[in-house]
Amino acid sequence: MKAIINSSPLIALGGIKKLELLPKIFSEIVIPQEVYNETVVNGKDDTIFKAIDGNAGFKIVSANNLILIEFLNDYLDKGEAEVIALAKELGINNVIIDEAKGRKIAKRHSLDVIGSLGILVIAKHKELINNVGEQIKLMIQNGIRISDDVKLKILEMSGE
Repeated sequence: MKAIINSSPLIALGGIKKLELLPKIFSEIVIPQEVYNETVVNGKDDTIFKAIDGNAGFKIVSANNLILIEFLNDYLDKGEAEVIALAKELGINNVIIDEAKGRKIAKRHSLDVIGSLGILVIAKHKELINNVGEQIKLMIQNGIRISDDVKLKILEMSGE
């Protein structure tokens, strides 16, 4: 099972040093070129670069459907637009997006959407991590905004 990831989940999971979970959950993580540019090239995020560099579980790909990307750019940022366009091009149904607007539009395109916190829940169920609550605290300390309602829902889903 493959997935395509957006910038925010890369940043959130990278910030808590949990990017290694992704290739343990999915057979391949596709990073759109625009997302790579946002996070590593322009964002100079060494944590993300080190986690994906040379890791066969991650693949950087450019989308070709420029018409769809241009259309989606009216509603989303470039990274989210490329995530959705690549999902359609490559026939990959799983996308990892945190922002509500991007999630909503991805669902309209019949894509299965999961976010950073959903990755943590899966990781807990697969016994890859012991405690979702600790990871959420680390995310919040790193500046990731998580509402109390979402936090409670995720903790409930993870059995904590």
